[in-house]
Amino acid sequence: MKIRTAADGDLLEVMFLFLREYRETRAAEAGIEIKHADILQKFIWMLKQPEFGAFLVAEAEEDGAIVGYIYGPYRKGWDGNDDIVVWHEVGWYVKKDSRGQGIGLALFKAAEDIVVNAGQASHMTVTTAVGSDHEKLMSKFEAAGFTPLQINFFKKVRET
Repeated sequence: MKIRTAADGDLLEVMFLFLREYRETRAAEAGIEIKHADILQKFIWMLKQPEFGAFLVAEAEEDGAIVGYIYGPYRKGWDGNDDIVVWHEVGWYVKKDSRGQGIGLALFKAAEDIVVNAGQASHMTVTTAVGSDHEKLMSKFEAAGFTPLQINFFKKVRET
């Protein structure tokens, strides 16, 4: 497996990975409609933003297919302290048939290396959904040095 910075040519494949995961789980459960053009525009915009600290993909060595990704921006301010700059993961995914091989951890480590070498952020944050594999994910993040801070809940209150 090879971790590298995402390029324009990767965006469609990343978008389809995102849609498969998001559509099959969270969006369908929440009744959210996802439009392909909106997602592609979002990824194109993110790739071009200078404040985006990392947009990485994991490539399978045998065929070069993208099997995972991670992306997120720098954000100024944390816990009321504007002097702290944080790199905030806003999206990551590893294909189901590629899990259990350390790809997710490798993506986070590569993002951390970029953040450290850029010298812009002093902290990283991760958001993960609560689900059937939540406990397993929590233990992996804790083993990688992350500290759990909060759990957010989601409730649909009206039709959109």
